[in-house]
Amino acid sequence: MENVIKRTVAPVPPEFVIPLRNVMAVENKSTQFTCKVSENPKPTIIWYKGTRELMDGGKYTMLKDGDSYSLVDSEAYGEEVDEYACGGTIKGGSRMSRVELLIKTAPQLHVPPRFRELACFEKGENITLKIPFTGFPKPKIKWSKNGDEIESRAWYDVSVGERHALLTIRDVQKYDNGPYRIVAENELGVDSAIIKVQINDKPDPPRFPVVETICDDFVTLSWKPPLWDGESHVSSYLIEKQECLMTSWIRCGNTRFTYHTINGLNPGKDYVFRIYAENVYGRSDPSEPTQLVTTKLKEKDAARRKHILLDAQGR
Repeated sequence: MENVIKRTVAPVPPEFVIPLRNVMAVENKSTQFTCKVSENPKPTIIWYKGTRELMDGGKYTMLKDGDSYSLVDSEAYGEEVDEYACGGTIKGGSRMSRVELLIKTAPQLHVPPRFRELACFEKGENITLKIPFTGFPKPKIKWSKNGDEIESRAWYDVSVGERHALLTIRDVQKYDNGPYRIVAENELGVDSAIIKVQINDKPDPPRFPVVETICDDFVTLSWKPPLWDGESHVSSYLIEKQECLMTSWIRCGNTRFTYHTINGLNPGKDYVFRIYAENVYGRSDPSEPTQLVTTKLKEKDAARRKHILLDAQGR
């Protein structure tokens, strides 16, 4: 009797004849993953998103055509960027094919709340406008002001990270006031936003001071408000006087209005005056001084002087 030796063939996991390939989808459009798996013996196929098993129906459709297996996502959206996998299983084991889903999305700027209305800063600060964005492929970012594109130079620094666009302005001054426009663009679209920047500072000096009325011991002044108020209401004006031949300026008045009467002057003396404007951020530089004016003599002094002049002329 012959002994028959049976050779046992160890089972092997299924083979992916054509593995999954990375897929570049467009947001809100359908996308499909396809692979080919050896069918000897026929495997059990399971699809995964990340570590979660997917079910046939609703958003996902699972197709089979011979040894080709497909997963159709009816509407891809940005949050679905993840690893997808197809697993084939038989008694001999299992294998998986894994790929990344990349989704093309139009750019979108996400302006932080502090930049949505008015972004206020103080003169001399180094400020950074940091605007988050999304979009794939990564959008191209442009900044502009008054129609002129902003590039990195002396006081500007423009940079783009993976998720943020940054514009840094060093040592901001009043001329940095204004709307800044940011534009994000890729092959799927464009998004833009306006960031309104306000630089707060002490006001400019008051303008055109004039002596309106001249008497023996008082004068009345008027002036125009500062050309720029420092982006804050001018709360008061401070007035100084300087008597002829004196080097010091002496504070002589304070008012909320653009006119004021200065009392307590000496009759028959020469004076000039200057004005400062004040707001919550500080005091302006002084205005240009007024023209030199001479207060009138008191009546008795004027009469005495007239008498002296008459005597000198022999009349």
